[in-house]
Amino acid sequence: MLARGVRNVIYNYTDAQRKVRSATSNDAWGPSPALMHEIADLTDNVVAYAEIMPSKLIICLFFFICYDFYLFFVSYMETFKRSW
Repeated sequence: MLARGVRNVIYNYTDAQRKVRSATSNDAWGPSPALMHEIADLTDNVVAYAEIMPSKLIICLFFFICYDFYLFFVSYMETFKRSW
């Protein structure tokens, strides 16, 4: 636990990142309900949300970019078909 505290200071983790690191640690007793509630409350903040779920945010952005390209392609093909 001391090592985690030292890493938090060295890597300059934010409060949200520290709470997530604490909740996802390998401790046998797991996270407390109060800690999980605090993390859930932090997701209302856009900056904290991006810090808490960075991989999910990247996946969502990738999905929206691909979906937008798909819609553009379908629209283009429909327009192209009509011109024949």
